[in-house]
Amino acid sequence: MIDFLVEWGQVSDLPTALRQVEATHEIGARTAKWQIFHPSRLVGPDAKRYWNKELGGAESQRDMFDELGCLTENEWRQVARACHDHGVQFMATPFDLEAVDLLERLGVSAYKIASGDLTYKPLIEKVAATGKKVYLSTGASTQEEIFDAARWLEGSDVVAMACDLVYPCDPADSSINEQMTALRRMERMYADVPAWPVVGLGYSDHTREVITGAVAVALGARTLEKHITLDKERGTPDDLMALTVTEAAAYLQAANDAAAIVEPVRGDPQAPARIGARRSAHAKAFLPRDHILTPDDVVWLRPCPEGAVPPTKDITGKRLARPIGGGQRINTADLA
Repeated sequence: MIDFLVEWGQVSDLPTALRQVEATHEIGARTAKWQIFHPSRLVGPDAKRYWNKELGGAESQRDMFDELGCLTENEWRQVARACHDHGVQFMATPFDLEAVDLLERLGVSAYKIASGDLTYKPLIEKVAATGKKVYLSTGASTQEEIFDAARWLEGSDVVAMACDLVYPCDPADSSINEQMTALRRMERMYADVPAWPVVGLGYSDHTREVITGAVAVALGARTLEKHITLDKERGTPDDLMALTVTEAAAYLQAANDAAAIVEPVRGDPQAPARIGARRSAHAKAFLPRDHILTPDDVVWLRPCPEGAVPPTKDITGKRLARPIGGGQRINTADLA
């Protein structure tokens, strides 16, 4: 089953956050994830938007984040409790050092590092000090930067997440294949390095498509992160690039179907067909004992059970050890 992180982004009021918890459960996802930060500890006053203008919002990142607002610690505690009650994991991306402290007080079991903070060593080291599982987004990064970030996370179990740091990401601009190939190469390269913390691969999906999760799974991802919204008309950039709850359920179903297709097959489901759909030697007419077989004596008919003579074996010139009735199968044991 795919590990699905439902990304709700920045939430500003408790009732909405609690509805998001319920929706995560309805989708069938394992994890509800938000973003925790204080705008003044994330962006300077001159930080401009980097997301596409079609998503709306203020030109200033600080203005945008201030306008949306944040939950209090007590409200986050209620959200975490609601997650527990609904059987989903509470998780968040901390965007400042104080957010890590808050999440530790809330008892979070895993962390997400955003692509933009892949080079923010103080934050990564603080998260690493918790010893908890880390989902590391690698959008807009080089393999050297990924290696460094992973090295700072030594001691944690890390899921490296392919990602296009584009909001929203047009399917034509998605580099899932290239990124997953690069991450798989790194997995092989460092597989024998004891300190290498990467234990799995995932995809942080910034497209607005339903099919992309299944594509990523086919390429090796077993964790998916996707922006979801309760209401696209709410108007924030995250809402406008997100899937609806119904679309998210379809997204997860497609991803799980893809996982079932690419996982190793259990047993030998083709065994019945290997018998029932293949041919073996049968006598055209009655053949007496000690008869020397010719090509005209044999007709090739289904089935071909164990011990039968397949068409790949030449039995011309072989002597029969017993009489064979017309239409009966000639087995290997019947040949002297």
